[in-house]
Amino acid sequence: MGWSVHQITRGNPSAVVREVRAMSPRFALVMFGSNDIELGRLGRYGTRMTDLVDTLVARGVIPIL
Repeated sequence: MGWSVHQITRGNPSAVVREVRAMSPRFALVMFGSNDIELGRLGRYGTRMTDLVDTLVARGVIPIL
């Protein structure tokens, strides 16, 4: 089973922050949703995706959804 958006955004620092620090990307292809939506928590998924996008933008990374 693949990852859900909450898995990449939790922790201190989160997995996404560690990845951005290690790679210094300009763009990030964000492909989350099928596992999250399967759980039936659309509101929580939306909030977490917004947090992920905000995290990327704050670090100068352009998210591609």
